[in-house]
Amino acid sequence: MMENNIKDMMNLTKMEKHKMDLKETIGNYVISTVTLPKSYNDLGLGTYESMIINNGKFMDYQQRYDTEEEAIVGHHEIVMKIHQDILGDYI
Repeated sequence: MMENNIKDMMNLTKMEKHKMDLKETIGNYVISTVTLPKSYNDLGLGTYESMIINNGKFMDYQQRYDTEEEAIVGHHEIVMKIHQDILGDYI
């Protein structure tokens, strides 16, 4: 099932000119995965980034990815960890 969701999200981001903006809300948390500005990638800092927002404030959690597929998989992994309450000190 997760594989189908990943494929659907990849198709959606391709239709939006490769600008990824995935958001998922779980309780007070928002998991946000976005395309970073080109300058980040030029500096070797990644193309995509996931962050967690709690009650409007960014948490001390960040993951960066080089590929669209890594970003989508990473986004889903964060969502699953929040559902399973296994992010520990980050949330």
